[in-house]
Amino acid sequence: MSTYERKIRKLKRTIKNIVVENSALCDNISKIQNSIDVSKMERDFLLRKMAEYEPEFFQTSTEAVVKYKRKNSDTNSEASMSQRPYEIKKIVGSTSIVKKHVQVGPQIPRLPLVISNDGITVLNFGKIVYDRPAYHTENVIYPTGYKISRVFNGTNFTCRILDNGNFPLFEIFKESDPYTKFIGNSADDVHSELLQASECRSSIIIPDGDRFFGLRNKIILDYLSQLPNAKRLGKFNKSSHSDIDLFKR
Repeated sequence: MSTYERKIRKLKRTIKNIVVENSALCDNISKIQNSIDVSKMERDFLLRKMAEYEPEFFQTSTEAVVKYKRKNSDTNSEASMSQRPYEIKKIVGSTSIVKKHVQVGPQIPRLPLVISNDGITVLNFGKIVYDRPAYHTENVIYPTGYKISRVFNGTNFTCRILDNGNFPLFEIFKESDPYTKFIGNSADDVHSELLQASECRSSIIIPDGDRFFGLRNKIILDYLSQLPNAKRLGKFNKSSHSDIDLFKR
């Protein structure tokens, strides 16, 4: 073997190692970015909750004072507007005060929404169906058009909820094979079919379709409860879900 051939082989091995290392670094960066996005979303959620339940909360620093306040008065329209929290910024060394209303209403995030701890990516929150009882329970909402992507046994699956008249239609399929689908009238039915068709068929596993679809995830459930017509759901009780358990996924 000539000297040039040895150099070429060595150069090829070096390039291959660099490519593999670069791919690993890209994957690591992607995971870190997902964690940052989730942390930002959780921070915004907690800020809105604090503005709702602790209007007198304030945070001081050497440069500015930020205060959230809510006035409880309904004697006139101006008093009614003042019931919303507002932000007061006072610059140290200055007497000027800037008053700005802070919006604490529904805030649906940009999609796709990655929830890395559960391996779920929300593609569409869907639409609330409030006039058909089968489309929600006391603890779960089944919006039509709801769509997520998630990983199961190393394979990417898509989960969807479709409008099927009086009852919702649940659907799971591999993203690599969208024509082979598991379809049923309940999330547990399609989850059970998926488990039977997968490597888990020899194990004793109780299907939990609502959790597999991400419908019991506290972050997803919070955003679903903020969709239009969510307050018109008869059986759903948002107050039964503790905000303290929000990030225990």
